[in-house]
Amino acid sequence: MHIIKPCPACDIKLRFPIDSGKIKVQCRCGYSFVADPDDPVLYNDATFDLALKKKPKTRLSYTSIIKTIIEKLYSYWYTLGNFRLLPTKDKIKVIAIALVIILLLLLFVYYIFFWHSQPPENGIVI
Repeated sequence: MHIIKPCPACDIKLRFPIDSGKIKVQCRCGYSFVADPDDPVLYNDATFDLALKKKPKTRLSYTSIIKTIIEKLYSYWYTLGNFRLLPTKDKIKVIAIALVIILLLLLFVYYIFFWHSQPPENGIVI
């Protein structure tokens, strides 16, 4: 697991592992410090990087598409389950996506049940 913490000297975001014990972290500006995962001060102004490692691109196949869809659904389910722990920016994104999905579902239901059920304007029914 990695943590993202701004450099105290220049505010550049530093990403480093916290499951490797004590490590020395050095910024591009030259500032360096020892990151001790057992020290609670390390987690001040820091966020966890929960993103999966990038996988190499492979050829598209039916199983890889299904696997990707299932992974995305699990990711969204996890995000919704931990909604109250998300930063405000991510909460707004989740709410916006949910509203768009609800709107699309309502339009789909309207199209299925009401669009075709109206009689034609000229009165001729085929």
